[in-house]
Amino acid sequence: TCGINEVVEEDATTGIRSCKACPDSEVAVENACTSCSPIQFIETGEDGVRVCKDCKPNQNVIAGECKDCDAGEVRDEADPTACTACSSNEISTDNGCLACGDNELVVDNAVSHNLF
Repeated sequence: TCGINEVVEEDATTGIRSCKACPDSEVAVENACTSCSPIQFIETGEDGVRVCKDCKPNQNVIAGECKDCDAGEVRDEADPTACTACSSNEISTDNGCLACGDNELVVDNAVSHNLF
């Protein structure tokens, strides 16, 4: 059995199997070293195992790290290294853009209730 963040590698000529450590920028999944998706970062658990975790929708990804977008912005799905503004009647949240309800408006990326 290989150790944490390692995969089994077999020499094609000799058939000898050995353990190979995955690079720090990859995780071991189903006996293969794999990169995370462009909207994920690597998290190392208490047991030392590296796993891919999703960044929040209101975060972009730069150099493998989740960075908060400015208030009122969420990650641009076409370019995960950029942020894009929510619509004028939406606020940005950890879950993405959230539309205001009836009698509500956006003030400084927060819902304000209209008292009319």
